Amino acid sequence: MMKTIIMKKYFLFSLLLLISLPAAQAAVNFYIVQVKPVNLEPGETTLMNITIKNFGSDYATNFRAIFDPYAKSPLMPIGPQKIFVSNKVEKGFPTTYFGSILQGREVTLSLPVTVSKNAAFGNYLIPVELLYRNPEQQSLKDIVSFGVKIAGTSEINIGGLNTSPSRVYQDEDFTLYLNLENSGTGNAKSVKLNLEFPQGISGQKNVELGTVDRNGKTQAIFNLKSSSNISTGNHIAYAILNYTEENSVKRQVKLPFDIFISQRGKIDMEIAGLDTSPKNLYPGESFTLSIQIQNVGKQDATAVKVDISPKSSIRGELTSYLGNLKQDDTSTAIFDLQVEPSAHEGNINVPMKIIYKDETGRIGEVSKEVYLNVSSGQRSTSKLYLIIIIVAVIGAIFLWRRRRKTTEEEI
Repeated sequence: MMKTIIMKKYFLFSLLLLISLPAAQAAVNFYIVQVKPVNLEPGETTLMNITIKNFGSDYATNFRAIFDPYAKSPLMPIGPQKIFVSNKVEKGFPTTYFGSILQGREVTLSLPVTVSKNAAFGNYLIPVELLYRNPEQQSLKDIVSFGVKIAGTSEINIGGLNTSPSRVYQDEDFTLYLNLENSGTGNAKSVKLNLEFPQGISGQKNVELGTVDRNGKTQAIFNLKSSSNISTGNHIAYAILNYTEENSVKRQVKLPFDIFISQRGKIDMEIAGLDTSPKNLYPGESFTLSIQIQNVGKQDATAVKVDISPKSSIRGELTSYLGNLKQDDTSTAIFDLQVEPSAHEGNINVPMKIIYKDETGRIGEVSKEVYLNVSSGQRSTSKLYLIIIIVAVIGAIFLWRRRRKTTEEEI
């Protein structure tokens, strides 16, 4: 009897326990198992392939996915964000399973995307919203995510160069300005620039430039010297750049550029014209002499001055300073002079020296000569006679008026 009662209690307890336990739930569990590609660059357009697997114990129907539903990532879909499973994805399965993901099965969702050009370097977690129905036809929603890394590639190029002075000659100090541009999609960090020169050019070779941002520019400055025996013409040098990409990859590029060594031309000074004011020169008179000097050579001249040394009969300011005279330029040397009263009629030889400095500071000198024509002294005599006549007329008028006044008083 007691045993029968115990058995009944145990049966009732077991039945209650069985009733209190929940029924086994149908489980659908989605996970992303593969993503290609995972390394992207700003501005890149690519096809994202996202492989999703059902690790659950049941299947899902009416499956569809929404890429980045919150639109907060730098990846922008090209076209609709929703992706539906088709019979092409589940190739080989009967059409009754259209839009269904069976247990243990994988599907790959392909979506063309564009990476924002302004995307910053870093890792990004991209959500994908999954919408489906379980075997009980309940509408369910899951969020799965995958990671991508955005890192641009640096492309540093030489954007231009210039020197100071603009023309470089043998045996000369000069400054090289090298302009660099980053035309890539990423920042270049810890940029170091080393120069490799041809024989005959020496000086500073290394400089650290820090970070060159994408679309950024920077300038490297080097103080250099050309040797006295370097050949004139074009010489190839190299800029060797070492830097670190955003993805920590170290890179080195070697960029060629040209340095041109000019040939120094000679300075050639010529007389381009001569003039006097007044045109005719007479003994005892002052005049202005203007001599036009032209640099017809192939080099600029500085500190130019002209000295004249008249053989005789002319005195006054014998030096005129012209300053700088570039190639093909003309300047006028002006002298205030006087013909001596004792000068004879005829040509007077006036030797002259044009003194200058070339671009290296060396002093040069060119000897020339001009001739000035002095007319006879008749013009001066005529002037004297005219002055005497004028004085005599004035005196006569004065005496006449005085006598007239005296006569009127006597009357």
